[in-house]
Formats: sequence, C-alpha cells, structure tokens
Amino acid sequence: ELGLDVDLEDVDFVNELVEYYNSLSEKELEDLREDLEKKLSKFETELQRENDKTSIYRFALDAGEISKEAEGVVRGSLLNQFSLSEKDDNLRVVTTTSVWVRDLGREQENNVYVLDSDLGVIGSLEGLAEDERVYSARFEGEKLYLVTFREVDPFFVIDLSDESNPEVLGFLKIPGYSSYMHKVSENLILGIGKETKESEWGGVIDDGLKISLFDVSDEENPIELDKFVASGRWSTTEVLNDHKAFLFVED
Repeated sequence: ELGLDVDLEDVDFVNELVEYYNSLSEKELEDLREDLEKKLSKFETELQRENDKTSIYRFALDAGEISKEAEGVVRGSLLNQFSLSEKDDNLRVVTTTSVWVRDLGREQENNVYVLDSDLGVIGSLEGLAEDERVYSARFEGEKLYLVTFREVDPFFVIDLSDESNPEVLGFLKIPGYSSYMHKVSENLILGIGKETKESEWGGVIDDGLKISLFDVSDEENPIELDKFVASGRWSTTEVLNDHKAFLFVED
C-alpha cells in the first residue's frame, strides 16, 4: 500500500514503483485501478463527512461587550431557525448530513441532537430518513415534529422527554411535503408545502400548493386528518419562504 508519508522525490522508490507497475498484467492493472478508485472514493466520502459539521456558539451580552461562553459541534447543517430550540438550559438541534459518493450520487441522512448548557452533546438520534433531507421542523415542548422528503413525505413524531435518548414515536408517509409547520391545538399540526406526483420520466415533481392538517393525538400513529390542494402545478405561497407571511387566528 502507498502510505501518505511516501516521499515521491525519492528516485529509487519511484523507479521501483514504475518497475512494479510495468510488471503487472492487464488484469492485475485493472484490479489495481479498481482498488485505488474504491479507496479514493471512500477517502473522499469520509473527508466530506468529517467536514460536514456545524459549529454552535453561545455568547453573553453584558455592558456593551460580547463574550463567548461556550461552543459545540454537531454533524450536518441546519435548515433554518426552526431547526433550533432551547428548553431547560438544553439546546435541541436538527441537521441534515449530505455527501457526494462517486458512482452512487448524493447520500443524505438526518440527525437530532440535544446539547447541554456547555454545548456538549448529551443525546442524539442519527441516521434518520436516509437519502432524504429535512424540509421542516417544529419543536413543541418535549416533542419534535419533523418532515423529511425525497419521494414521499415522512412526518415524524419524535420524543425528547429523555434528553439522553431522543426516539421516534411514530411516522406517517404521504405524497408531498410540508415546508412550514404550525401547532394549532394540542393535537393538531398544520403543514404548508407542496403536493407531489410521479412524473412521466419516473421522478417526482411538485403538483400544487398543499395544506395538511395532521392529527397527533396518537403519537405512534399520526394521520393526515384533512388536506387542501390548490389547482395548478405552479401554485405557491410566500409562506414557503417566509413564515411571517402566515397568520393563524383562533375563532
């Protein structure tokens, strides 16, 4: 094996390497190329995973001064402000990790972390919804409602009551996805996003603005209680980009 500490300016070593290479048969050369490509792909993937991290800092503002009090690191990247939530001096975080694997394409998975006041990880749930990414998240007390998407919309109910052991209570798979979620009552979550359908080429395309009403009274078996889909594939709303465009008024 060729180590990382090899000195390629060593003439004797390079001559030996060339001599060895020239002595190989066609089959041996092909096997060597395949082996090197696999090792290079693995190295590139691990390097991406190592670099795909988010640093989190906590600052104090006192008498016009900014001072750093703590810092921590989690795997992956955050979607938006709803990917963070503080409760009882702990910070809850949702991330998506994404790496490009040669010959396989993009690999994605999602993670939930709980950090203490020093921003050290005290609980985690990793590898959630492989090959999908987070489209929306909503922390409500000890629960996290999470939507990931690639071809269908898994709507997850995640329990955070045990900070050291976040766990999935239940999930629902339906067409479409929600880009924004809002709690409208104790057991009802409103999701705003897009309906989807299979395209003539076998992929998945958006098929109109969608508003879903999720019933989470049975946390292990959430259901889509009702939905509204606006006509027109390109129908949309500013809420998909700016949650402040959403207004909910109770009767």
